[in-house]
Amino acid sequence: MEKINNKNCNTSLLVMTELHGWQWGVGLEFILFELEQGRNCEVLDLSFVGERFGAASLKNLLGGYKLRRASIKHLKSKKIKVIKNRKKFFIARTQTKNFIIQNSIIHNSLCSKLESIDLDFIKNSWRGKLILRKEIISSDRINQILIGLDRELNLSAYQKIVTVNGRFTKSATVIKYCKDNKYTYGLLEGGGLGKSSFQLFDVSPHSMGEIQEKIDDLWRSALNPTKELVAEKFLRDMVQSKSIPGVNFRSKMKPNLIPKIGTKKVCVFYASSEFEWIGVADPIPPEYFQNQQDSFRALVNLLEGESWEIFLRRHPKGSTSKVADGESGIWHEFQEFENVNIIGPESPIDSIALGLEADLIASFWSTINMEFMARGLINVINLGPAAWNRLVPENYLPTTERIQKFLNNKPNKVEVKKLYPWAYYQAEAGNSFKIIETDSKTGIWKIKNLN
Repeated sequence: MEKINNKNCNTSLLVMTELHGWQWGVGLEFILFELEQGRNCEVLDLSFVGERFGAASLKNLLGGYKLRRASIKHLKSKKIKVIKNRKKFFIARTQTKNFIIQNSIIHNSLCSKLESIDLDFIKNSWRGKLILRKEIISSDRINQILIGLDRELNLSAYQKIVTVNGRFTKSATVIKYCKDNKYTYGLLEGGGLGKSSFQLFDVSPHSMGEIQEKIDDLWRSALNPTKELVAEKFLRDMVQSKSIPGVNFRSKMKPNLIPKIGTKKVCVFYASSEFEWIGVADPIPPEYFQNQQDSFRALVNLLEGESWEIFLRRHPKGSTSKVADGESGIWHEFQEFENVNIIGPESPIDSIALGLEADLIASFWSTINMEFMARGLINVINLGPAAWNRLVPENYLPTTERIQKFLNNKPNKVEVKKLYPWAYYQAEAGNSFKIIETDSKTGIWKIKNLN
């Protein structure tokens, strides 16, 4: 008999799989919102599952995971049922010397944690081997717990099973279990870029299709002229700060520093981080570019070396990243081209300044394209699935033929107002936090002093 969630039930199950403060902050706000809407929630706390016994226990005893403990305390004060599974265990020995990553959930989580999609890089990394053992056990343990709880509690009785993000091993295992059993599920993520709201996704926080629908819905429901004023301010602030609010990858850049540019026309391709998207993005039609490498290869083949100088600006590292460069291998083939210059993630080259000197700006789905289009530039093209493609369809060129057509014809002037729905979404999306706040200096999430 097929088990499907009971649509008539008024109770959702929130499965918390991580100890990270921000995930508990988002989860707590979701539950408070559900209560406000007259719906019920229960919480399944699996955050300690798979954690190393000594490290996790010691940190907990020393007062760590403050937001988790504060959230549970607040939930209990609201009479919310919290189901705990506190079982912790030592990581067992696992053969990793010659392993092949066949489990896509574990594979994708490793890629995210090690900031690499290069399997050889992961297999040859001591940190990769350690994390692999932990991820294998965590995924298996979460799956076994869900099977047991399903027998005991009948998970099909819940209206929806909700977890946070879905990109890492434990939450991804929850979603896979729901899919395998045809249970309705939802994924929580922060709303917009301000760290002051949350959203619930039906597919994935990384689904460009779902985000586009949310952009359209929010813009239609918002009031004029307020929405236009908010969107205009967001774009103006973005241009003036040379960065999208809430995101700073410019800390290692030297303002206005660009490489030497000769007499040839200049194309700059801005690469995104593959590890953030692997396994969670929407399926791409087979006739379109399947990844960044496909689209960049098309550009290199189209733009003749005698006339074009091409710069590949790889995604810069954040100021706090200490992980070795695990994505350099995917760009190796382009080092042989004389007119291709690869700018590494540690380079102090100013990405915006370089783009302002370019005759053609391209990316697969990097939001830097929006920073250039917000400046009114007409030479900006999107080669992959992006949340703004519906707004500027003339700049969406997912095939070689469309790129060629764009190059052969003078592009139209970009109407910055077309970007307003995306800007408004970034500024206003989601349900505003009621009791969670983020320290502007430390970035630490905490519950407000409600006294």
